[in-house]
Amino acid sequence: MMMTEPLQTNLGLTAEDSFPAPKWYFQQMLWVQNPRHPENFAYNYPLALRMRGCLDRSALERSIQEIVRRHQPLRSVFRIKEGRLIQIALPAQPLPLPVVDLSNVCEAGREAEALRLAVADANRPFDLSQGPLLRANLWCLGPEDHLLLLTTHHIVSDNWSMAILLRELSVAYGAFSARQPSPLAEVSCQYGDFVRQQQKRFECKELEYIAFWKEQLAGRDGFHHVPPDHARPENVQPESKTYHGAHERLTLDQSSTNALKTLGPKEKVSPFMILLTAFQCLLCRYSGQRDVGVASCVANRQSSQDERMVGHFSNHVIFRTSLADTSTLREVLRQVRQTALTAYSYQDWPFGNMVEHLETASDSSRNNLFQALLVLTEAPKDKWSFCGLDVRPLPLDVGTTAFDLIVWLKLEEKLEIDLQYNSDLFEADTLRQILADYGTVLGIMSTNPEAQVGELGISMLQAESRRYQQLEHAPRAYKGPRDSVESQLVKLWEAVLDKRPVGIEDDFFELGGTSLIAARLFAQIEEGFKLKIPLVTLVQASTIKKLAKVIHRPGSPDAWRSLVTIQPGGIRPPLFCIHGESGNLLIYRSLARYLGPDQPIYGLQPQGLDGKQAPLTRIEDMAARYIEEIQVIQPEGPYFLAGYCMGGTIAFEMAQQLSGQGQRVDLLGLLDTYNWRMMERTYLHDLYFNIQKVWFSCQHFLSMSSRKKLRSLQAKYHDLSNASGLAECNRRAACAYVPKVYSGRMLHVRPARQYTRYNRPEMAWDELVTGGLEVFCVPSYPAQLVEEPFVRDLAIKLRACITESTARENSIADTDACACEHQSAGFSPQPTAAPETLCGLPVA
Repeated sequence: MMMTEPLQTNLGLTAEDSFPAPKWYFQQMLWVQNPRHPENFAYNYPLALRMRGCLDRSALERSIQEIVRRHQPLRSVFRIKEGRLIQIALPAQPLPLPVVDLSNVCEAGREAEALRLAVADANRPFDLSQGPLLRANLWCLGPEDHLLLLTTHHIVSDNWSMAILLRELSVAYGAFSARQPSPLAEVSCQYGDFVRQQQKRFECKELEYIAFWKEQLAGRDGFHHVPPDHARPENVQPESKTYHGAHERLTLDQSSTNALKTLGPKEKVSPFMILLTAFQCLLCRYSGQRDVGVASCVANRQSSQDERMVGHFSNHVIFRTSLADTSTLREVLRQVRQTALTAYSYQDWPFGNMVEHLETASDSSRNNLFQALLVLTEAPKDKWSFCGLDVRPLPLDVGTTAFDLIVWLKLEEKLEIDLQYNSDLFEADTLRQILADYGTVLGIMSTNPEAQVGELGISMLQAESRRYQQLEHAPRAYKGPRDSVESQLVKLWEAVLDKRPVGIEDDFFELGGTSLIAARLFAQIEEGFKLKIPLVTLVQASTIKKLAKVIHRPGSPDAWRSLVTIQPGGIRPPLFCIHGESGNLLIYRSLARYLGPDQPIYGLQPQGLDGKQAPLTRIEDMAARYIEEIQVIQPEGPYFLAGYCMGGTIAFEMAQQLSGQGQRVDLLGLLDTYNWRMMERTYLHDLYFNIQKVWFSCQHFLSMSSRKKLRSLQAKYHDLSNASGLAECNRRAACAYVPKVYSGRMLHVRPARQYTRYNRPEMAWDELVTGGLEVFCVPSYPAQLVEEPFVRDLAIKLRACITESTARENSIADTDACACEHQSAGFSPQPTAAPETLCGLPVA
């Protein structure tokens, strides 16, 4: 029989309350015994807030103290007594708010340093036996610019709780900063009361719960449906990190989302049931298994009192579905509906108890009941704001995950899908394909619910080319050349890629091709075919079959276009990326990949790149030409522009001309770009610059793998032996350009290590930008901003800028509560429409 009365602690603590902790997680005893176990970090729950304005630090600290006073779990510790985990609520104690002043860090590097420190602190383990289980830290980036990080452990909070915390913090701050008492009503029921009520109910019904879940999950063969790219490490030591996490994201367009919303009422199912059905069908096709199980997270707050408390209430529930190739999507949807409605009646039995009864030989440190967790979140109803401050949740990817796969879903005007995964097990390309396939199945379900599950793998999921059908890798289908052009291209590809055989439908980049290899390849194509083709052609013609068509039908000078598509589709506003002095747009391919498939990206290449037209010689003329072309596909603003090196100079002039037309430019991103006209050119300056250039190049070279070193040397040789007249023309145009004062905002992205000549004050943009200049520093050497691994930081920053602008454009309100649908709970309080990671999207 479970204990239902408050316990008197004999653990040397003065307790306000104590009670047996609900077993939400089967491994929570391990977390107390071994605080440094890596899974303990993965259950940290950080919330980062960027606070701009005149911050009242005293009022903020007092507000945090008030939240801790109000809610028992935030001042709890956990101890083991007689083999049971006891949660002990301690009397309220002062919680320190350390303030770190970053004014001694160069302005360009402050934000990056604050984020680095925040991620490090968010990953610090909690000692659950000692507490406190809420940490607060404040970094000062400027007199009116702060970063607040609040970190809890998931054992004392959940998604709903963080919504409560954020709303109450904003209310208390508003009152305390105005020297008024807190208007928050006292909490009438505390977490310990909820636990005792729950345990009392289980005294009578636990056997019923056990019987239900044993029957529901009987005969299972482990619900692990996606074979990993890498084997899970065996015999992992507690100190080893095996919970590295990353994210891939996709947003469905509005028409596809509306079709899904229409399907629900027709079939009498909830959005969650539709999304779960599609995902289970997808897993069935990947694995070939007919018995598919996926977990989800329920809010488990069944009274109005529960909805006002901070604490861990959310619970995992496994939904099991039996599928056949001949089952229609409608039939599976009806089965999921029946299964879910039945499971909701037994949703509140703590998942750890279920594991304890069902997994007799379970690994004490890892979940064996399921691989994938699917969580539907919704925009909260309540709003929050901090008096006198502009406060926004800051995406903070802490690089951890507690599960192999977590599918975060947010259904508003568009369906946003955030796939969080264990990066020790899966490659990013695998997850991108899963996202694309999931979107395909959702589209089929909304338009043709009579389609059979077995049909999904024919052409829609490209199952024949995926390794999910079986554990062994299937050999790549080889298709040989059909004519002399394809035969010659096959020989060139095999030589530069050092791979044999290469088929005409093999993708250049999937075979390991890079922009360095592409430069060598196209030099040989030019020599062999007497035809000059821009490197960016590889983006849309990345197979021999497609490239041969380009060679067979070379365009005329009249057909030349500066605007090229780098990444088509997506529902976000397009990003236009302008070429550097070489004209190569392939440098933006990795950036496109990290920005996500929902972000359309276009490149602008220079006239004369094909050798058939004279190049433009003035920045003003280039800008005017490029504006004409982008306005063909986007006649009106707001516009989003970015340019690397000299491309930033062109982007700056484009923004000037667009503003002169009365158009809005919401992003002007200059990537390692400076006011070249002010560059001081003397013998000594040039000598020191060249010495630095050699030194930085050596550092870059030494950081490469052996294979990349060879390719780099080959590319350098190619560059030296094929000096481009176009590049020199572009360089002269950039140095001759006289920029005028720009009234808009600008983002200047620069490397942490920079050439001395570019660090001079007159080379910067401070005096030329009056609408606000933000400097974002990437920890790289020059010429590495768009290369791995630094391009990921660049992509995160650009995506955040576009997201923030889109949110303002669409008047998307700040959010601070949690899901409304009872069957799935989560919290995503970012005040934007994009599925950015809020502090790593903590586990549900």
